[in-house]
Amino acid sequence: MPLLVLGGGGYTIKNVARCWAYETALCLGVHEQLDNQLPENDYLQYYGPHCELHFDAKPDEKNLNSKEYLDFVQTKTL
Repeated sequence: MPLLVLGGGGYTIKNVARCWAYETALCLGVHEQLDNQLPENDYLQYYGPHCELHFDAKPDEKNLNSKEYLDFVQTKTL
C-alpha cells in the first residue's frame, strides 16, 4: 500500500535528519536495526554534542503541544 509521510515545522535544524532517519525506519519496520551511534560523515560536527540518533531531552524543556491541540490535528487530518 502506498504511504505518504509528511513533516511539519518547528524543528531544531540539527535534529531533522535524526528525526527523519528514525521515522523512515519506523515506517519500514526496520527501526530496531538502526545503530544509535551516527556514522562518520562530513557533517558530524552539526550533530554535537550528541553524535547519537537518540538522546535525552533537556530537563528544563517543556512540551508545548497540548492534548487538545494534538487531538485537533488528528481529527482534522483524519
